[in-house]
Amino acid sequence: MSGRPTWTPAVLLPLRIVTLAARAGVAVLLGVQLGRNDVTELVCLVWMVFAAAGALATTTMRTDASMRRALATGAAAGVAAGAPLAGWLAVHFAGGARWVALELLVPFALWAVARAGRTRLEWALREANREIPMAVARAAGAIVTVGVVAAGSGELSAAAIPWGLLAGEITAAW
Repeated sequence: MSGRPTWTPAVLLPLRIVTLAARAGVAVLLGVQLGRNDVTELVCLVWMVFAAAGALATTTMRTDASMRRALATGAAAGVAAGAPLAGWLAVHFAGGARWVALELLVPFALWAVARAGRTRLEWALREANREIPMAVARAAGAIVTVGVVAAGSGELSAAAIPWGLLAGEITAAW
């Protein structure tokens, strides 16, 4: 036996549904707030580049890595994705679209660091067989993400997406 109570899946399933629904809500908010235009395409492009870099960074970490190493790996992923992307965006886009794209880089780079830290904390919880606190934290983080994105739609517009993701990761790691 794994030492896990038999009721754990009954608790985890609703929390997983909340998390997945909130993540889908971010994509819906992106479409509703910004519509389909060049800015939406830029947000999606930058988001996916940093998501891929963050995923690669977390898969290269060992499960026994320290938090310092996890954060350093996340920072390296943020810089490795952000620096070439900044150059590419500066060359390929002009005017307002260029500035929108470049203002997304810092919060997405910080998101990569927070994501690596949250992943390391999740590994520690998994090793201790504590899946429910991890699921609650993920659901809370997803709800905070949607809340920040929705609240920032007027002032921040496109930048609300990465700042919301960052706030959600920090909440989930808290």
